[in-house]
Amino acid sequence: MVEDSIDRAPHSNRDTITAPALQQFRIPMGLRDGWREMNPTQKEYTFLDFQAQSRLDRIYATNGVIKNATNWEIQETLIPTDHKMISVQVIDRKSPYIGKGRWTIPPYILEDRNLQLEIQIMGQELERKLLTGQRTEQSNPQTLFQTFKEQIRIAAKERTKNKIPKITQQIESLEAKIKQVQQDPNYAEDQDAQSLSREIHERIKFLTKEKAKSNSDKIAARYRIEGEMNSKYWSQINKEKRPRDIIFALKNPEDMNREMNRSDKMAKIARDFYENLQLDGLNINGEEREATMTNLLNNIQAKPTVQQTESLRAGIQRTEVDEIITKVENGKATGLDGIPYELWKMLNQQYKNAKKSKKNAFDVVGTLTKVYNDIEKHGVDPKTNFSEGWICPIYKKKDNTEITNYRPITLLNSDYKILTKCIATRLLTIAPTIIHPNQAGFVPGRSIADQVRLLKLIINNAEVTEENGVIIALDQEKAYDRFRHDYLWRVLGAFRIPEELVQTIRNLYENAKSVVIINGVKSEPFDITRGVRQGDAMSCPLSIMAIKPLVEALRVSNLKGIEIPGVIEKIITTLFADDTTVYLSEEDKLEDLTRILDQWCLAAGSKFNREKTEIIPIGTSEFRTNLIQSRKIGQQQDRIPDSIHIAKDGEAIRSLGAWIGNGIDQHAPWTATLDKIAKALARRDDAIPHNRPRYAGRHRKIPDEDDIGLHLGRKTTSD
Repeated sequence: MVEDSIDRAPHSNRDTITAPALQQFRIPMGLRDGWREMNPTQKEYTFLDFQAQSRLDRIYATNGVIKNATNWEIQETLIPTDHKMISVQVIDRKSPYIGKGRWTIPPYILEDRNLQLEIQIMGQELERKLLTGQRTEQSNPQTLFQTFKEQIRIAAKERTKNKIPKITQQIESLEAKIKQVQQDPNYAEDQDAQSLSREIHERIKFLTKEKAKSNSDKIAARYRIEGEMNSKYWSQINKEKRPRDIIFALKNPEDMNREMNRSDKMAKIARDFYENLQLDGLNINGEEREATMTNLLNNIQAKPTVQQTESLRAGIQRTEVDEIITKVENGKATGLDGIPYELWKMLNQQYKNAKKSKKNAFDVVGTLTKVYNDIEKHGVDPKTNFSEGWICPIYKKKDNTEITNYRPITLLNSDYKILTKCIATRLLTIAPTIIHPNQAGFVPGRSIADQVRLLKLIINNAEVTEENGVIIALDQEKAYDRFRHDYLWRVLGAFRIPEELVQTIRNLYENAKSVVIINGVKSEPFDITRGVRQGDAMSCPLSIMAIKPLVEALRVSNLKGIEIPGVIEKIITTLFADDTTVYLSEEDKLEDLTRILDQWCLAAGSKFNREKTEIIPIGTSEFRTNLIQSRKIGQQQDRIPDSIHIAKDGEAIRSLGAWIGNGIDQHAPWTATLDKIAKALARRDDAIPHNRPRYAGRHRKIPDEDDIGLHLGRKTTSD
């Protein structure tokens, strides 16, 4: 038996008896399908016969084992058998060195009144310098604000050291005293010293119990206030408690058979990989690229309205900064400066309260606005490290010893992110005006659900109307990391984005540097010369604008696409950010599509992964069968390359986050999702004392597994 329909070809309805029974056994044991974890969308089978193929052979393991496992493979065996062999390599890895990482201001220390007063004094002194000082290269709003941040870090570190609860200080003092008493050479014969030691020991025991009781009372009080409610606290205590993510080893790109397990060496491997990725594909014909880029950008006709243009041209306003600081979420990871959003939110609230009372207070919003206006006018001062970030590699799937299988998320300083959120908000406000409706990613008012519904509608409509064609799911390789910066600036110009705003964005990226931190060990910095940073708010609008020339090239091309009666415009492509789906009729040629894709990749610096491209034939059953057998969209056309997978009837492929295909089981492979939900619900039940919720909890409808299962079965397109 198999747990998911993806593990059987052709797909069949989900087993409602044995599969649930297996899950009831393995979920409490914490067992997971290791191969599927590493290959969430891949289709391979271990048992093949004339009628069906299935992945019957699986290795289940706990999370701890899977984390130390690599090289999950399905192979033929030398021994004659009707099953393939599944194998995995489990490595006994020694824990690598864990460095200090970067220091972050703990949220609790911001409640310290002495620290708050100290920051207020420093902030008001900063305001005085900004008002009275002349701008120089050494002293300007940016450098003064950088000094202010460094002073805050020093003060916060000092207060953190001294901010020890009184009872803890008493215990530490008594422990030091008892050690001193017991170190006396005559202690063994001194009855008075021994009696004093016992008294101190009893006092320590009493204080320790009091400390534990105090902590318990605080926890109980907070649970009483925030427990069993839609709060961050309730979510946090119900989350699975995991050890920190540790990277145990990375393969050396120069010798893939050799693994590095020293944290500093792994940080260097990652740093060099991300730096070298920026150099890939630069050795090309400059004149050809310039001509191609010009032709692509000439297709862009959309532009912001006059009112929108004036709004984009204006400098950063105080109201924008205030809105971002007010709305931004707490608890976000900090950049290298270690300053959280909570500091700026606290200072802003103190200023507003003081203003109501007609008192003086540090105006953090006004100060940040002056700093941002200075950046707009003079560019980023390189001495401030304003655009610095640290890359946190987040494991995605497949071999966890290869750095290419990690997603590089960049953590940026909170003051930088406030500015880029202001810019991103402006760009996203005009997105509905300049971005075609076939792009749903990040555009306000649009949803990926609309794109998925269209996908399914086209598949069903093509069979009913006998309109033959194909759906092609494209895969961009390292999409966010590949956009060339000169192309991005040209795209912004083609959209008629005001030069003032374009120059600000350029300044932020042209002075950007990043380091990689692995296991708390920091690499040397490197310059960001290409791509948009995942973790930067600007990456969302910039990426969808960068893809727009490709969309326009497809729309104005001779490709027929899919035509639906009543719809004026041909349906040629749908996108969610960089996730691209293309629709071709049986009259269209794949080589024409390839030519357009290659032209855009040449201009943008991007790359499509041909090996991950998948095709779904649509239309009549006869057409679909012939296409699979001949690997040709039309009989007079070129053969589809063998590296491109063609989905058979009953086989689901992943596109725009949904499982789609001809004649597929709509209860697509949701096992991994249901596993997570089941574990979360189990933790929720454990968190409620005696499984009897309080009054507040009882009067809320909390879904159970049946509710979730029905929901997923009904909504298999966008989750």
